[in-house]
Amino acid sequence: MESVLSLVMVVFYGLLFCPGWCETYHHVFYVKEASYTRLCGTKKMMTVNGQFPGPTLYANRGDELVIKVFNYAHCILWCHLQSFGKINILAEDLGVITEDVVQLRKAIGAPGMAVLHFWKWLRQSHLPRNHEQDQVVYTGTHDNDTILGWWEKIWRRKRSVMSKITTGSPTN
Repeated sequence: MESVLSLVMVVFYGLLFCPGWCETYHHVFYVKEASYTRLCGTKKMMTVNGQFPGPTLYANRGDELVIKVFNYAHCILWCHLQSFGKINILAEDLGVITEDVVQLRKAIGAPGMAVLHFWKWLRQSHLPRNHEQDQVVYTGTHDNDTILGWWEKIWRRKRSVMSKITTGSPTN
């Protein structure tokens, strides 16, 4: 019994003080245009939080970077994100999405998301047959019910239509 307790204590303190724990870093970027003068000419450039080039971010494998970007410049800022190379992120593009957000998402190659629970009837963009190729389909988010709870609560007719849609059968 003592050896089990000792092992539990060692594991607990090892995990508690382990330097290998992944961390979450939150950043807020304000992208603005600024004028700069070199020799005899004045040009505009984009700055991030007043810096050019913008801040350098460092992260270890498994760390999470949460970056909120407020774009006050007159162009898409995808050029600043090119240094990331191929990034495996998913853009939570739910709600009211403006065209510049769609352009940025596509420019950096991040797929958007479509939530199956949000469909109402056949013409909705959340239906599987209406999804874009660069979207990942989710059954739900933290804002709504589990898939089983959702399935049990929807009308019988809606269940029938959803079954036909997801299996590729005609909906009549």
